Amino acid sequence: MFRVASAIADEMRSEVGDRFSRRVLHRKSSNPWMKRREQILLRELLRNLRPQASLEWGAGFSTLEYPDLLVQGATWMSIDHDEDWAAQIRSRNTNPAVHVIHVPANHYPWTDEHGDGAGSDLADYIEYPAAHAPFDFVLID
Repeated sequence: MFRVASAIADEMRSEVGDRFSRRVLHRKSSNPWMKRREQILLRELLRNLRPQASLEWGAGFSTLEYPDLLVQGATWMSIDHDEDWAAQIRSRNTNPAVHVIHVPANHYPWTDEHGDGAGSDLADYIEYPAAHAPFDFVLID
């Protein structure tokens, strides 16, 4: 019981520290932009599932971290609709099993009323992975 409470406390301290560094100290982090619990869960999933082909919708710092957990010979495809962001992640990638691909939006600025991008705005981005399927693991980041 104490071990579990201690692990949760450590996790919360790390999460609070990350937020403090970003918001107060204005330090940029290269950690995946997700909660520690989510990061722990993803690591465990990848270690246990041992996927051969993984897809990530939305390239980011997770693209640079999680593929290192893959078994030898496995691949990780990460797609992003933002050309500059995809280029930034691609330039930081050192893992030859990771493929960062830019799939441009069909229409921008977004046509939906909320400004989030309608399906028709991102049709090619949504459909792109179908030509490369099947995937053993999919992360929507």
